[in-house]
Amino acid sequence: MAVLVLIFLAFFLLLTVYFIPITLSVEYAYVGSLHRLSISAFLPGGFRIWSKQYDRAMNARGTSPDSLLDHLNKVAEMFERLGDLLSELTVSKIEWRTRLGTEDPAQTAILTGIAWGIKGAVVALLRQHIDVPQESLSLQIYPLFSKTALSTNFRCTLKARFGRVLLADRQIRGARPQRISPQRAGNIMPDKL
Repeated sequence: MAVLVLIFLAFFLLLTVYFIPITLSVEYAYVGSLHRLSISAFLPGGFRIWSKQYDRAMNARGTSPDSLLDHLNKVAEMFERLGDLLSELTVSKIEWRTRLGTEDPAQTAILTGIAWGIKGAVVALLRQHIDVPQESLSLQIYPLFSKTALSTNFRCTLKARFGRVLLADRQIRGARPQRISPQRAGNIMPDKL
């Protein structure tokens, strides 16, 4: 009888954990040559259960069109992998602020229009996969007509069920391609072509 009670309690606990709502906070910032991505997960009541920050400095040459295309392909691949989880996410808030400018006001005006087009395309992409209420959006661009500058800050707050996030993590890890080390690749590749 005690074994049945323990099994029932374990099942109840697992079921409860699966349905606990969690809040995911995603923030991306680009200032100068530094890219920073921060992701945190919170339980109800604001208890942080996980947090990760990634920093990357951009080299002096900037980003080539090929590397930009690679990044866009990786983002599209991520959306494919996440699949069903994206449709279960609820967006609480999206804030995206950008400051940009050149010393030429005409160029700044053109770049501002291009930036609005990019933001509109990104929001449209998000809306294809996630329900994004209009009132949750706060998009702003601050044109700087007298100096050269570029910075952006993107914040997004999402809600999901803890169990769905765990299942998505397993799905992503299972679909991740295996990388081959250069030493191992040397053993696989023929000496002469």
